[in-house]
Amino acid sequence: MQCAKNKISSGFDNIVSWVAKISINTIAEPSAEIINCSIETGIVPDEIKVAKVIPVYKAGAKNEFSNYGPISILPFFSKIFEKTVNTGLNNYLNKFDILISAQYRFRKKV
Repeated sequence: MQCAKNKISSGFDNIVSWVAKISINTIAEPSAEIINCSIETGIVPDEIKVAKVIPVYKAGAKNEFSNYGPISILPFFSKIFEKTVNTGLNNYLNKFDILISAQYRFRKKV
């Protein structure tokens, strides 16, 4: 689970990444089953769609609303879900050479 950085922030699920990392042997199989079921049915669990949005100070007067920007903290499983689906989809598209070379944005150089 190299994709997740060790952070102390947690999303709506209150799971911090380091706890999930040390629990990987326990959660890997059920997580894979949930992801595979979601892909097969086309249904994404509502719980992983909820973000905790917090204001982050940018610059200027701290009492001015416009000097803050929102950041979304996603549930930990949401990040695993996204990374897994993204990797699988990219592998499929590359294996069968589906995308043309002009479709390069947000893709690793091939």
